[in-house]
Amino acid sequence: MAKQRYSFTGATIEFPYGGKTITLHQIRAEQTFNIDEYHGISCGDIGGWIEKESNLKQEGQAWVGKDAYVFGDAVVSGKAFVFGKAKVHGHASVKGNARVFAQAEVSGRATVCGDAHVYGRAKIYGKAKIDGKAQVYDDAKVYDEAHVTDEAEVNEEASVYGQATLKDLSKAYGHSEVFGTACLSLGLRAGGNMKMGGKK
Repeated sequence: MAKQRYSFTGATIEFPYGGKTITLHQIRAEQTFNIDEYHGISCGDIGGWIEKESNLKQEGQAWVGKDAYVFGDAVVSGKAFVFGKAKVHGHASVKGNARVFAQAEVSGRATVCGDAHVYGRAKIYGKAKIDGKAQVYDDAKVYDEAHVTDEAEVNEEASVYGQATLKDLSKAYGHSEVFGTACLSLGLRAGGNMKMGGKK
């Protein structure tokens, strides 16, 4: 039987969630492995806090950094890295080479995958999907069934929701809102207080 990549240290914290109090368990690496060329984990390193083993796959090279929380039915897998004070919960999935860090939060049934980065105080929720090399950061929000992909960016206080899509090198920033079935592509930008929506 293969040796587990991590174990629980025995340290716990109580955390309010969904109208109840849950217990999060601190993890410790039991193997030495590289997440990527910049981030390596040594055997004995103390990691973050998860509610249960299903939150962080024993297979692969994913990791939860020491101040990050993963709980509920959320799953971190592949070579994904959740660190800083980030939170991943609900039924969210962070996988591939994705990075979620700083004070970002991924929840609901949202997915962050590929080489996507979510950071700052960004929030991803609903059934939103962030993939490709997309970046969502600052105080941006992406939710409902919105999709941010390729090398698109959402930052500052922009919101992308509904079934909207940002792709290619498009960007939403400022206090802009992209919603409905709107699709930004080919470097198109939405900034300021702009509202861009689409209907079926």
